[in-house]
This record gives sequence, C-alpha cells and structure tokens, in this order.
Amino acid sequence: MERVSKETSACGIVGDVGLKEDIHAMALETNLLAGRSRGGAAVECAGVTIGVAGGAPSAGAPVTVAVRPERIRLDDAGRLDNEVTATVAHVVYQGETVRYLLAADGGLELQAVELGRVRFPAGSRVRAGWAAADAHVLSS
Repeated sequence: MERVSKETSACGIVGDVGLKEDIHAMALETNLLAGRSRGGAAVECAGVTIGVAGGAPSAGAPVTVAVRPERIRLDDAGRLDNEVTATVAHVVYQGETVRYLLAADGGLELQAVELGRVRFPAGSRVRAGWAAADAHVLSS
C-alpha cells in the first residue's frame, strides 16, 4: 500500500500522511473551503465569514477549512455558528443516506449528508449550518 500526504490544491497545504486510498476517500467526502484568515477564530471563504475551531493563523493568511458533510445541518431550527442560504443543486440517494450538493449564495459549494429520506428536491432553497467546532483550519 502506498503512503501519501494529503494536500489541498487551492492553497498547497500539506496535512496528514496516510494510506493513499483512505486519504483520497476522505478528500472526496470532505468540504474543503479555500479562504483567508480574518484572525482569531474566523476565516472568510467566498465572501462568507466562517467561525472555526481552535483559531486561525494571522489575518490575511491563506487557509483551507475542512467541514465534514454529515456535520452540516439543513434547515435546522436551532441557531448554528455558521449559516448560509443555498440552492440544492443535486440530490443523490445512497440507501441509508442522502447526499445534497449545495450552491450557496456568494459561490460557496458544499455537500451535506443526512440519514433517511430525501427532504429537499433539487432546486429547493435551504439554510445550511454547522458549528464552529466542526470547521477545522488546515494550515501549512
């Protein structure tokens, strides 16, 4: 088995080293959002300010934020740290789960995964949100 380092193409950031198959699967399933640090615990991606876990590098530094699709809540009744309005671009029913491909206002693209049935058909407008604790900054 070949071991490789995972890297985000948007910022050239090298992260963990692991088995090639595991890293490629994770990268395909994780939202990787390119942006710039605003300092403290905030990053700006596609004009959206995102609260992140553990803080970000100094203001202006290029970063990538990783958010797992299953951590994104759609039309959650509670208030979440990060929220965007989006259009459901595509829906993939995967048996036990449903994968939503979202086009958020401002150009941000996200994937969200839910258990159960399809709740939102393609073309629906939804509110997508996630906790700052679920947004992890990858830095060099």
